[in-house]
Amino acid sequence: MHHFDLRHFNLGFTMGANLGRYKMTTFPNNYDDETKTTLRLVDVIAKPGFNIGLITNVKIMNNIDVRLLPSVSLE
Repeated sequence: MHHFDLRHFNLGFTMGANLGRYKMTTFPNNYDDETKTTLRLVDVIAKPGFNIGLITNVKIMNNIDVRLLPSVSLE
């Protein structure tokens, strides 16, 4: 058993890389009678980014923990 298993409160962090972005455009003049909606265009533009977050773990009981992972992703 490691020392972090005995503590009631632990902190850590996460880091990662991501790739992706999309842009949705609505064309108001193109109306589809079948679906009763305007036609849309989705452009997928790959763009690199990264994410970083905080890991918070609180031990409630012997086998029960509460873990929070607030994070942010940036392009």
